[in-house]
Amino acid sequence: MSAMTETLIDSGALASTGSGRIPTRVLAATVAGNALEFHDFIAYSFFAVYIGKAFFPAKTAFLSLLISVSVFGVGFVFRRSRSNFDRRLC
Repeated sequence: MSAMTETLIDSGALASTGSGRIPTRVLAATVAGNALEFHDFIAYSFFAVYIGKAFFPAKTAFLSLLISVSVFGVGFVFRRSRSNFDRRLC
């Protein structure tokens, strides 16, 4: 088990199940959420050239692509930091 899973189990977050196993609904929701996020980033990566040309017109195609990829990077970083922020609120 990873340290994160052990921490969740030890903290009593899964105490309602009566065992140390992760409930099936939680696992299914986690897998579905990760699959959707993975699909989102893969689709954006695949269409980054076209998104760059359409939404970030610049003098060169490289600059449009660079801006498009940097928006992708900012989104990637802020999703992680937002989840950490939300976790601290709860």
